This record gives sequence, C-alpha cells and structure tokens, in this order.
Amino acid sequence: MPQAAVPIRDIETLEKFIARLAAGRNGDRDAALFVTGVNAALRISDLLALTVESVRAPDGNIREKIWLVERKTNRRRSTHLNAAARGELARYLATRPGAGPNEPLFPSSQDPARAITTRRARAIFREAADALGLERVSTHSMRKSFGYHLYRDTAKDLALVQKALGHRTSDITLRYIGLDDADVDAAVDRLGFARPGQ
Repeated sequence: MPQAAVPIRDIETLEKFIARLAAGRNGDRDAALFVTGVNAALRISDLLALTVESVRAPDGNIREKIWLVERKTNRRRSTHLNAAARGELARYLATRPGAGPNEPLFPSSQDPARAITTRRARAIFREAADALGLERVSTHSMRKSFGYHLYRDTAKDLALVQKALGHRTSDITLRYIGLDDADVDAAVDRLGFARPGQ
C-alpha cells in the first residue's frame, strides 16, 4: 500500500522542485501546473479540467478568481489566483500564443486537444521528486504544501486553512497539513519557560 503524500515543508526545496519541473521537456507547462496547484490548493483532477478560458480573461489578463465545479465533491467554488500563480500562468500562456479559449490549459504533448492525464502528471512529479531525493511527493503534495504553508504563515489560523481547502472539519485539516513530531518539538522549544534571570 503506497504511503500518503506529504507537503513540501521547506521553501528552498519547494523552489528546487519547481525549478526541476521547469527544466523538463515540457517545463513551462509542468512548472505552471505545479505553481498554480500549490498556490490555489486545487486537486490535480480540477487543474487538469481547466481550459485556457478558465484562467485567461477576454482582455488577455489572467483572472484573479476562477470558478469551477470540484470533481471530487461536485461543489461549485471560486478560487483566488495569487500574484505568483497569475505570473506563472501568464509566462506559460505566452509560450502558447495561438491557444484557443476552449483548449486544455495543460495539454498533452501527444494530443494537444486533450489535457495531460492524472497518471502522466503523477509520473512527471515523481521524476522531479526522485531527482531531488524527495519521498512521498506526488500531485497531492500541491494541496498539502498549500495547507501546510498557509497554516504556518497565518499564525496557525486553522479555520482559515480549513475554509481555503474546503474541508468540512478541522480534524481533516489537521491530518491533511501533516504536522509531525519535528513541528511539535520546535513549538515546545520555543516555549522555554525558566526562572527569571536564568
């Protein structure tokens, strides 16, 4: 049984992972896929269902908010695209000047009329993870990394992370963001209660 995916906790490692994807054969596409996913907390199935029109407005700018029906939950929701995601998508779409609005955002190099498959995305991410010596990194690591870093960067606002990920309970969110013993140890070390002057 495969082990569950983990977030990429270290920012430098996350940047190296993106750089590794960008250096691949379809690097612009693959880096845009990951950067969008890790910044928007989208599942791979939802990312691969996006069309060019989903993210590019008629004026050519990248939308700040996109709407989709989640494949897993069948719920309609909006997702904010931050500056990092919009910038990466703009760079990527500049490499596809003739892309029509109804074309897949992340097309297969074998059949550009179709999006890459989830299986192919998994293989691409696995190759990059293996090259960097990362274990248990998969397509789901995008959402988990988003949750982990949002939790740490928002003064541990669990309710905000829960809402951003669309989880129904905070228990799911806590399991999801992958806090481990090292996180607990670091938090305990920060306490440091002692006698005054000691």
